[in-house]
Amino acid sequence: MPVLVKVKGKQFWVDKGDTITVDRFLDEINAKIELPAVLSVVEKSKTTLTPKVTVSAVVMAHTQGTKIRVFKHHAKKRYRKTQGHRQQQTILKIEQIETK
Repeated sequence: MPVLVKVKGKQFWVDKGDTITVDRFLDEINAKIELPAVLSVVEKSKTTLTPKVTVSAVVMAHTQGTKIRVFKHHAKKRYRKTQGHRQQQTILKIEQIETK
């Protein structure tokens, strides 16, 4: 059953066995966590908006996203500045979806 989960301000449709990439969690690898904000559940073409569902996930790895280049300049002022950024990410595997 697909579940809409809110993790660190972003929403993901997940099902059992899925992996998602989210912003960095401070938990260690193989740590089990519960995703508290379940927004919606779809069961046999019936959508529930305020479900009583818990979603359990395991931290698989900590990675970095792709590099993003930021270039700033002011025309005719000889000002040029280049910066790079790589977002810290965590890969989660959804293990269990339980209804209460």
